[in-house]
Amino acid sequence: MMRKTQIVIAKSLQEAKGFTLLATIFILIILALAGTYLIKIGAMQQQTVNYTLLTIRAQHAALSALSLAQEKWEQNPQVCPEHAFHFDKQAKALSGYQVNVTCQQKIIYPAVNPTFFALELKAVATKGIFGEREYVSQQISRWLVMDKS
Repeated sequence: MMRKTQIVIAKSLQEAKGFTLLATIFILIILALAGTYLIKIGAMQQQTVNYTLLTIRAQHAALSALSLAQEKWEQNPQVCPEHAFHFDKQAKALSGYQVNVTCQQKIIYPAVNPTFFALELKAVATKGIFGEREYVSQQISRWLVMDKS
């Protein structure tokens, strides 16, 4: 009787060893998939932070170019201050940004000896080449008004 019990116990131990191996492999696969997923999520978060930073820098480049164009316009309000700005390495955080400032609308009143001037400026700041990972573009418009009466 004792011999039969030992044989039954030995068979169940061999089956349990196979089951333990299967369970271990299953758990390792689940952990590997979870690790891969977490790495992808971390990389995506990093890319989101980088793109947000690039966008904010583009916005500041556009605002800087608008301020420079406004100073130029205040000196002579009858001339549209269209200009292309390129921020080089001296601009540090804005290095590499290209900003084009254009006039959208211009109002001068009256036609002879004008005293009222209004102008809409549009600045488009870009960095990189369209389709690349580092490409960013930001557009800002601003109205400038001057009354010399």
